Amino acid sequence: MKRILFLMAAAFVLFACQNKKEGYKITLNFEDSTAFEGCKLVLSDRDTTINDTVSVLNNKAEFVGVTDDVKRVIIKAIDKKFSKSLFLENAQYTITVFSENNSIILGGGELQKVTDSLSNAVNEFAKTFANVEDMDQLYELYDKAETQEQKDSIRNIFRSISEKREEIYNNYLNENPKSLYALYNAASQAPFTATDSLQKLYDRFVNIPEFSNKAYLKRIKENLDKKLALAPGQQAPDFTLNDPDGNPIKLSDFYVKNKITMIDFWASWCGPCRAFNPTLTKLYAKYKNKGFGILGVSLDRDHDSWIKGIKDDKLEWTHVSDLKYWDSEAGRMYNISSIPQSYFVDQTGKIVLQSPSHEEIEKFLEENFK
Repeated sequence: MKRILFLMAAAFVLFACQNKKEGYKITLNFEDSTAFEGCKLVLSDRDTTINDTVSVLNNKAEFVGVTDDVKRVIIKAIDKKFSKSLFLENAQYTITVFSENNSIILGGGELQKVTDSLSNAVNEFAKTFANVEDMDQLYELYDKAETQEQKDSIRNIFRSISEKREEIYNNYLNENPKSLYALYNAASQAPFTATDSLQKLYDRFVNIPEFSNKAYLKRIKENLDKKLALAPGQQAPDFTLNDPDGNPIKLSDFYVKNKITMIDFWASWCGPCRAFNPTLTKLYAKYKNKGFGILGVSLDRDHDSWIKGIKDDKLEWTHVSDLKYWDSEAGRMYNISSIPQSYFVDQTGKIVLQSPSHEEIEKFLEENFK
């Protein structure tokens, strides 16, 4: 009987050891023997589920723990300029810190290794193509350029490096469409991805078992649900905001007056918005007497800047704002994470066009006001 109990206990210990979750270990080695000694470092993530503090002793510091998911975290030094972000997984990381603004990561989890590899490939191309040690040197050359010709030449170099970067990253995504990096990239781009494309991405990842509990997958689903709720055929969420004079304007009272209404999310500080305004004013002048209305919803914070933007760009349509910047109530209702962005609704408030490009706006209006 004792032998049986002993074997059961041994089996339990073995099972527990086999199922013990391996954690992460981040080791920081500081090359400058005096700059960081005794300094406190903080490891934290965006959701504040991780918040750990350690001190640098004998030019070394370590963070040890367990994470239940891939997390974007940052290590910051208190009273120093040093900071380093990384993708935290249950893996071993070694960070060598040369100075407050110079450090490298070795090892790490899958996502960290892939992003480092892609970044290094871009850097190697930049070194060869531009004959510089790093991108910082190229920025310095641009700042020191004395003629417009020199500046234009360096801009062309930047453009070529940017194109190469896109090529390198897209090649990896095409070759590894079901990788953890592909999931991360899809989640990062979800707010800016068309509904149909986002649905296809979600369908691709949802059936991969190791991704089932990933926050990145949940982020894609959240964005997809919001986009589907704002898809053509859905009723536009109603809201009431004040115009520049403080008068309340209700969306549902506004769109009943028009055949087609554009809900235009913009701001006076938004360069692309202001760049499109001359085209939009021409479209409004062309179609306003045929039933086209625009309700401009500004994500401004400053009332005077908002009014000045309206006057300077000669925007003759109706404008509203709660001056809450990205916390705009209407912006939240319409899942606005970038501007310019717009929705088009019919006279009953049904959405007929969702987040179109500028080219699609012109084509849509032409087709609807023949």
